[in-house]
This record gives sequence, C-alpha cells and structure tokens, in this order.
Amino acid sequence: MAHEIEIKGLSADTEYVYSVKYGDNEQSYSLKTAPAPGSRTAFTFAYASDSRSGNGGGERDLGGVNAYIMKKIMALNSLEKVRFMQFTGDMITGYQSYMNEMELEYANWKKIN
Repeated sequence: MAHEIEIKGLSADTEYVYSVKYGDNEQSYSLKTAPAPGSRTAFTFAYASDSRSGNGGGERDLGGVNAYIMKKIMALNSLEKVRFMQFTGDMITGYQSYMNEMELEYANWKKIN
C-alpha cells in the first residue's frame, strides 16, 4: 500500500512546516526544498541502512535498535549539513512474536532520530 500526496507550487530553497494527523495524534515536521536548478548551491544527501540492534547490549541493543550507530549517523548528517537522507531497510531487529513488540521497536527507532 502506498500513500502519496502531490504538492505543487513550492518555492526553491524554502523551508515548509507541515503536520500529520491520525486520530487524536498529530506530529509536526519540516522540509526544505532543493535549490533552484542552475543555482550551483551545494546540496548534500546521505544514504544509510541496517540500524537494527547489534551485539554488546547498552546502546547497541536498545529495544531492537542500534542507538549508538543511529546517533553517530545523525550527528555526522548535522555536521555535514545533509539536506536529505534516505534510509532503506533493516531499521529494527523485527521478527517479533507480537505486533506490540514490533511497534515498540519502531517507536524506539523514531525516538532515536
């Protein structure tokens, strides 16, 4: 299942704030659009994957997530002024017997970032 919303008329190199509402829940986010074509403005993006928990306990296995690695990735993104990050796959350990356990792992991943 895919959820897509087409948005038109955004200006280049502009920050926009938006909210996502689901039932009684609401969370606000922001995005910044790409520089204008031909502007020669620097644009850095990052790619990462596989942040599921690792051996060693502590932050390396924080409820299904390797918080140690995710904090390092996000700190480097901030240092390098990354404008866009794509994260694909293996966010959590998964393979849980109960859905609420997996939802907790996703919640832990989201809190870390």
